[in-house]
Amino acid sequence: MLPIMEINEKHTSFMDIRVPPMIHDFVDAFLKQTSYMQNVIDSCSNTRIVFETDEQKLETMKAHFVGISERHVKRINELVESLSPSRWDMFNATTYFTSHYPVSPIVRAEIDGFAERFLDMRYPFAPVIIQLNVQQEFVNRPDFGTE
Repeated sequence: MLPIMEINEKHTSFMDIRVPPMIHDFVDAFLKQTSYMQNVIDSCSNTRIVFETDEQKLETMKAHFVGISERHVKRINELVESLSPSRWDMFNATTYFTSHYPVSPIVRAEIDGFAERFLDMRYPFAPVIIQLNVQQEFVNRPDFGTE
C-alpha cells in the first residue's frame, strides 16, 4: 500500500550523509502512490452509508468502535451530521475527533485504527438494524375490538 518510513540509525557521525538518501527514497515511493491514494479517496467519497435515524447511526457507530467508550463514540457520531454520509465523511469526522479532542495516545491510536477501516472498501460497513420492542398491550386488553 503506502511505503513505511523506518530509519534505524544511531546518532553518529556521517548521519548527514547516510540518512538523506533514505528520506529521498521514502518521499519518491510516497509520491508514486498519489494516484492510488486519490482513487481511495474518490471511492470513499462516492460510497454512502444511508441511515434511517440518528439512533441507527449512533448504534452503528457503537458497533463499529468496539472497545471505545460510549462518550467518545457519541462525540464522533455528532461530528457526522448527515444521515447519508460517505465513508470519507466518516473517516474525516473520526480523525477530526482524535486531532481536536482530549484523548490518551492509546485511545487515539485505537480510534485511528477504526477510522482506517472507513477507507478500506474490503471492510463492510452497513447500518445496524435496530430491533423495536413493540408492546402488544392492545392485543391482551379484554376490550380490544369491542366498540
